[in-house]
Amino acid sequence: YPVPEQVKATLRPYQHKGFEWLTLLAEIGAGACLADDMGLGKTLQTITFLCQRQMLDPEARHLIICPASLIYNWKQELEKFAPHLKSFVYNGLQRNIEEFFRQQCHVMICSYGTLRSDVEQLHITPWDTVVVDESQNIKNVQAQITKAALQLHARARVALSGTPVMNNTFDLYAQLNFLLPGMFGGQEFFRKEYANPIDRDGDKEKIKALQQMTAPFVLRRTKVQVAPALPEKTESILWCAMSEDQMAVYQKIKN
Repeated sequence: YPVPEQVKATLRPYQHKGFEWLTLLAEIGAGACLADDMGLGKTLQTITFLCQRQMLDPEARHLIICPASLIYNWKQELEKFAPHLKSFVYNGLQRNIEEFFRQQCHVMICSYGTLRSDVEQLHITPWDTVVVDESQNIKNVQAQITKAALQLHARARVALSGTPVMNNTFDLYAQLNFLLPGMFGGQEFFRKEYANPIDRDGDKEKIKALQQMTAPFVLRRTKVQVAPALPEKTESILWCAMSEDQMAVYQKIKN
């Protein structure tokens, strides 16, 4: 698939492949989890994909859900790489969903907290594409945010995360269920069939089986694999001491 002409960037070869992969899965009605390392351009690949969707349907409307701290980063990136896509921040006390349609915007950006609060309004809109950024935010199947995300209607679904599995294998379930509803069975089936044997027993056969099932829908590239010239990620560890009150609460819960 050629990169849409409206995209104001030259994609690296692996970014072009990522965009093609997102487009191919959308064509067959499947969701996609782009799990590239931080710094490899998950945002740019997604914006390129949104441009492709807009070309296919000029009336399409897209929803990006992300942590509140990333809302304006998304808006800036859209304005930089796809200025023809009119973005709209749906956040804060004065938010008005009708304004999004009145201004004929293409992309709505909101936080997970706003999704949870306004799911009754957001789920009645037939979105073309729903993107969940930092998708580990919907890893807990019992959380209100996860339940809200599952109510959204969309023709294409994209999850972005550098760390789709944070604690255990079951973290994958809710994210995959958002992307491919029903494909991985019920919660208890997934837990008994994959999560418990993998996490508790280290069952290599189950690990291989789950990898084979998820491989078409999860794309994970590291800097070493696709962009060794990029500088190493800089990490700073800051140790924070608890106050006496915090330590007391911590000890109480631990006990």
